[in-house]
Amino acid sequence: MDYYTFAPMQTLNITLPTSWSDLTDHQLQLVYKLFAEDYTSTEVKTLCLLKWNHLKVAATLENGCFLMKSGRSPLVLTAYQISTAASTLDFLDSIPHTPIRISRISKHHAVAADFDKVPFEQYFICL
Repeated sequence: MDYYTFAPMQTLNITLPTSWSDLTDHQLQLVYKLFAEDYTSTEVKTLCLLKWNHLKVAATLENGCFLMKSGRSPLVLTAYQISTAASTLDFLDSIPHTPIRISRISKHHAVAADFDKVPFEQYFICL
């Protein structure tokens, strides 16, 4: 069995949204894209955790550890640490109570979630 000597305990500060309404347009686009590509919920949460906190897996180590790059600083995280942090995104497993949509795509702004003031012709196209 190989043993690794790691640097002294490092602190990694991450920020994650805690509800659907906390997601920015860019975050929503990533979540919708990943779900559309048939990633599992666990994979979506893990990929979002890594992407939103600018973390990259540099290498897979033994014993369920990963050598990560955060900017120029390398650090080691366990699979347990990653899954625990990703559990903050458990709200992605459920459908939000109110419609959550991207507010703008390119130069096009979203219509009201309840289709208020949307002409019937445009509403009909959405069906």
